[in-house]
Amino acid sequence: MTIGGKLIVCFAALLMAALGFGYQSWSSTARLGGLLDAATNRMVRKLELCGQLGKTLSDMGSLERAVTLRMSMNDRETVERYKQTFVAKMAEAGDVVKEYRPLLASEAARQALDSIQADLGSRLGRVSIRSYSALPGPLRI
Repeated sequence: MTIGGKLIVCFAALLMAALGFGYQSWSSTARLGGLLDAATNRMVRKLELCGQLGKTLSDMGSLERAVTLRMSMNDRETVERYKQTFVAKMAEAGDVVKEYRPLLASEAARQALDSIQADLGSRLGRVSIRSYSALPGPLRI
């Protein structure tokens, strides 16, 4: 084989290697971009749901205080309206917890979410028993 033939073979091998490395680099970048996009969107959704859950729980706490205040004022209509709003907030919090559960990766996070869910159930019972048991008539649960 002549020197020209050897140069052509070497050039072709170098060109094939460059094309192979280029393709591998391009596919890795595309795959990493997809993974980053998925991780970012998942994290953003988690943060959004955490904020929504925090706001809902805060609203529920203020509704508990409002019910207690209105009970001391014997304002039954407002107490009933707050009760309905509280139940709606309770359902909203339950929906957020259900939507958040598939996004969790660790067992500790699942246990924390289970604790929040158990607190939601006990909170409805607390408001119902503490606030409405003293009232006579149709407001009793």
